[in-house]
Amino acid sequence: MRRTLAVLAVAASIAFAAKAAKTVSRTSMVAVEKSFDKSLRAIIPDDPYGLLSFTQGVYLENYGAVFVAEVNLSEGGAATPFRQVIPKETLEKVRATKLERLPKLRKAMQNMLLASAAMLDSVPANERIAIGVSLFNYPGEIAAGLPAQILMEAPRGALVELQTGKRDRATIDSVIRVQEF
Repeated sequence: MRRTLAVLAVAASIAFAAKAAKTVSRTSMVAVEKSFDKSLRAIIPDDPYGLLSFTQGVYLENYGAVFVAEVNLSEGGAATPFRQVIPKETLEKVRATKLERLPKLRKAMQNMLLASAAMLDSVPANERIAIGVSLFNYPGEIAAGLPAQILMEAPRGALVELQTGKRDRATIDSVIRVQEF
C-alpha cells in the first residue's frame, strides 16, 4: 500500500512539474510588458502622461498571451476649473493630432507583436499573442473617426515565421487579425 502511494505521489509530482514547465513565466511576461510600455511612450514623446496605464499581461492556457494598455494620443481636450469651456479650435487640433498618431500606434502594435513572439518562446506556436490598446478621450472631445479600442492578435508561430523571414513580411496583414471598436 505504501509503495502504491509512493508511486502515485511521484507520478503526480512528475505530472505537476511537466505542467509547470509548459507555463509561461511571469518574468517573460513582465519583460514584454515593459517593452510595450517603452514602445507606446515613443508614439507620444511630448507627453509623459500619454500612457495612462502600464501594460498588463496575462497568459491564458490554450489561448496564449494577452496584453492590454490605455493611451491618450494627445493631451489638451480636458476641461479644468480654470478652463471650463474648451475652444473648438483646440478640440479640432487634439483630434488632428490623434488621427496623425493613429497609424504610428498601429505600426507600433504590429512591431510589438513581432518582438513579443521571440520574447515569449514558451508560448506554444499554435497559441496566440494579443494586444489591446484602449484610446482615451475626454468628455466633449471630437472622437469622430477615432476608434475607442484597437485589438491585434496572431498565432505565435506565424509571428516567428514573419520575424525570421520564413514567411514574407508582405503577408503581415493576413497574419495579424486587427479589430477596431
